[in-house]
Amino acid sequence: MNERIGIGLASYGLAALLVAGVCLAQPSALPSALPRFAAQPGKLTVNLTIKLLRDGYPISDAIYCGAELTAQQRRDYALPLQRWGGNRSSRYNWKINCDAAGHDWYFLNGGEPVNDPAQSGWIKAARESQRLNASLYLTVPMLGWVAKDATSYSFSVKKYGPQQGHEPGKPDVGNGRRPDGKPITGNDPTDTSVPAPPEFIAEGVKATVAAVGSAAKGGVRYWVLDNEPMLWHLTHRDVFPQPLGYDEFWQRTVRYAQAIRQADPTAQIAGYCSWGWMDLFYSAKDQGDDNYQRKPDYHAHGQVPLAEWFLQQCAQYRLKHGRAPIDVFDIHWYPQAQAQGQNVYTGRGMALALNELRLRSTRDLWDRTYRQESWISDVTAEPVALIPRVRGWIAKHCPGLRLALGEYNFGGSDNITGALAQAELFGIFAQEKLDLAFIWTRPEGTQELAWKLFRNYDGRGGRFGDRFLGSAISDQHVSVFVAKRSTDAAHTVVLINKNLGRAVDLSVAVPGLKGRARTWAFDQDDPQQLRLGQPVTIEQTIRLTMPPATAMIMVID
Repeated sequence: MNERIGIGLASYGLAALLVAGVCLAQPSALPSALPRFAAQPGKLTVNLTIKLLRDGYPISDAIYCGAELTAQQRRDYALPLQRWGGNRSSRYNWKINCDAAGHDWYFLNGGEPVNDPAQSGWIKAARESQRLNASLYLTVPMLGWVAKDATSYSFSVKKYGPQQGHEPGKPDVGNGRRPDGKPITGNDPTDTSVPAPPEFIAEGVKATVAAVGSAAKGGVRYWVLDNEPMLWHLTHRDVFPQPLGYDEFWQRTVRYAQAIRQADPTAQIAGYCSWGWMDLFYSAKDQGDDNYQRKPDYHAHGQVPLAEWFLQQCAQYRLKHGRAPIDVFDIHWYPQAQAQGQNVYTGRGMALALNELRLRSTRDLWDRTYRQESWISDVTAEPVALIPRVRGWIAKHCPGLRLALGEYNFGGSDNITGALAQAELFGIFAQEKLDLAFIWTRPEGTQELAWKLFRNYDGRGGRFGDRFLGSAISDQHVSVFVAKRSTDAAHTVVLINKNLGRAVDLSVAVPGLKGRARTWAFDQDDPQQLRLGQPVTIEQTIRLTMPPATAMIMVID
């Protein structure tokens, strides 16, 4: 059984908030050759200035993590954490190693049953992480039901009548919709599941601590309170048919967090775990049958956005108990923009409009001037500026909580834009002081070049610095990120030419930066590895010509 269980939500739409319910079949390894974007005549000239911070600020190692990286990838990039989560984790039964697919696959249970919990997913994953000198960001159910076995299903055709569809080859495993498309309601949750109150989860945490030690002794470092709760009524409607509201969400958070805290007081707890833009502001109850027109739950809570209200409750709880129920505020993000009928995350191919949009969409995460190129612009005229927005809410309402991007992916694994976008994301995470980030599910195809650039550019563990000193992002042409390494005091500079067809004559003024730099780069010519380039002399200005669609790291000793 896959030790990290789950299928992530690939895309969302305002009108229906449909669950994608598929695992994308993307390449799992670096390709031997890449399609090339057509060259364009002439060069661009870009002049930038970066004023370096004197001391800078720390860059968290945990921004480079994922959910299903192989053991070799985790070693190569020295990753401190692996996420264990996804939709199926909401129904994971730690005692028997079984779960439920819910809406993602015919509401069918799955897994490889065990009689000994020590052989189940949580403990096996924790032990593997210990062998890699790492730990877990482990999702636990808070929904209240977990799978009772590996084979049951929620919507038997024999029991609930004819349905719109069924699992291929299994005519009794219905999809939960009547022939007219209307959902079947009133089904029995015990067809597939057993109750999982906080005590059940605490027992599992205690069993894990007994097997691998507490967080303070190298066990599971983070316990995460479920996955995208504001979509439970869609992903797991067979056991949770009613949309979740503000109050019940908070009550469940407190009850399950308290149980985990008692089981391992040394561990960190992450919570909230939004699916995207709408549940930063509104509960699932607010969607109603009118697509967020009336928003009754929002109005009943003083018209305070859900995320801010949740953080206010955390602050009040901390005043009373000395510690908030969660230590980490977790949000998920996938770009919503589309071009030529394809979403940025799921879209593939060499269409210029789609690939340039992918590279622009990284601005979702930081740019206070970037107007959304998706349905979100129909909801609000405000820029998303996701990380500074949520950081501001934390600072205002419950300072001290850390921020995690618990799930994200900007796609592009089939061409060089996957690598370019991911490289820029790492720079943005550092720039915006993000604490943790987990790609869903692992770097695929060209995306892995970004890990090589930042975590192992020379094949011997060479990394981008761990103290951020400054950056400059020039429209959609060039991005530059500067850091310093504590281990050897070397300065490291990542430069990205995001123009897919034109070279750039680049001049970056960096007052105070001097020395001889070694360089490593990737581009469309060789997607397998980074190439060692000619040394560059820097005298307070970096001058060079970058080919189209190129990323480079400079190491200045």
